[in-house]
Amino acid sequence: MRTIVLALFALLCSAPLSLRAETPAEFEARGVSALKQALTDPDQIVSAAISLGMAAQGYDDAKDAVKSAEMNALLFWCNKKMTLQQVDFLLRQGNEGAAAAKRFTKMMKGLPPGDAQTWFNRAAEFAAAHPDEHLLIAIRFCEIADRFKSTEFPVRAQERFVREIVVAEALAKGTLKSPPIEMKSGAFASSQKQPMPPEDKLNEARAAMKQQYAADFRTTKPAQRADFGHRLLKAGLETQDNPAMQFILLREAAEQCANGRETDNTMRALSELGARFNMDILSLKLDFLARLMAYAVEPEHHKPLAMLYQAVGNEALAEENYEVAQRAFEYGEASAQRAEDDRLAARMHAGIAALHEVQGELTKIKTAYSTLYNKPDDPEANLLLGRFLCASRGEWIPGLLFLAKGSDAALKAAALKDLAGPTEAAALADLADDWWNAAEKFAGSKKHKLRERAALLYEKALPDLADPQKEAVAKRVADFRAGK
Repeated sequence: MRTIVLALFALLCSAPLSLRAETPAEFEARGVSALKQALTDPDQIVSAAISLGMAAQGYDDAKDAVKSAEMNALLFWCNKKMTLQQVDFLLRQGNEGAAAAKRFTKMMKGLPPGDAQTWFNRAAEFAAAHPDEHLLIAIRFCEIADRFKSTEFPVRAQERFVREIVVAEALAKGTLKSPPIEMKSGAFASSQKQPMPPEDKLNEARAAMKQQYAADFRTTKPAQRADFGHRLLKAGLETQDNPAMQFILLREAAEQCANGRETDNTMRALSELGARFNMDILSLKLDFLARLMAYAVEPEHHKPLAMLYQAVGNEALAEENYEVAQRAFEYGEASAQRAEDDRLAARMHAGIAALHEVQGELTKIKTAYSTLYNKPDDPEANLLLGRFLCASRGEWIPGLLFLAKGSDAALKAAALKDLAGPTEAAALADLADDWWNAAEKFAGSKKHKLRERAALLYEKALPDLADPQKEAVAKRVADFRAGK
């Protein structure tokens, strides 16, 4: 308790006038700082609760409901993490401690199930805007997981919490000093997509577009429509300051290219649309592919369509949209059969098999997330999740962090070496050997992903290695890149 006393001495023993002069934002900043310190010094959670309680009261007085709700989320975490001894100490800290404790009581209750989507969206928006604030993201999803238990959202919230908190703790403790070599984490990347423009703006843009291209809309020949679609695509890509008009141009480009039986530009327009706007582009791609199939008469017409179905299926698998993936691979298999291409049909069938395998694996992964939400150091759950993220998803952060807490000694040792961030050639090659050998426990794409990691490390080490090791490593990398 000595740390608590020292921390509170600075907070509570300053002049009353100084305390009254502080703004809610200043109290919030102090509280957030204490929350982060509490990851390595648990007693700081009391200081955090007092400062955040003061901030919440200030935001209440200012009638700032959004900021007040944010403070409540942080206070919910304080309540969850505090020991009985710390709560007792808090209650003995006068009005400031009593104010925080009073909010704890209110937050023990659940929230209306109908509010779950709003709260989840708010947490997701915060995460997108502040991708490096792993602790604050985790806290927001923790509140959703605990306070909306009767809805569908706790499972999703638990998963996001587990991924974020392991990174927050590793950064605080120095386990993760910087991202491992040339690895990017898709889990925490900030989305650059725009929200869908409002319907009234879309209607205005559609009317303006139809007026501008009135003559082109009267064309009926496929070649003319394909050319029109290409011009719309070009105009859409050049439009930067009007999201509604850009959306309408790209959407109509896909429409006209499809009417013109122009497959490549149809899919390009849809891909550009999906890259810019937050929408269900995968289902839309399937709809357009179905239209293009109506024009496929000869076997050679079906082969490119089958390959596009495969691409959509793989994209859907990566985004965990299994309904679309199933449909894409099934339609792709049918197209491949019409193309009389047995190898292509076999690839579609393999895609369906991979989908079923992933779906079975995901059931176990969901259980692992739930276990780690309540028991973060469970070695088996950490191993299962770490293997999945690294070997199946290629998400090395936080995958390495889970493997480092897992029950497999070899994978744990490799993960800890990787997290240490070796830079010398000998250490890089040694780590690469670990991943190369670990890959022997896996098959298929999982084996490939681990060996891909090893190859990357080998390539980093190569310039400074001496023969004969350099020659052997170069051959191993060359063989891997050649698919041997």
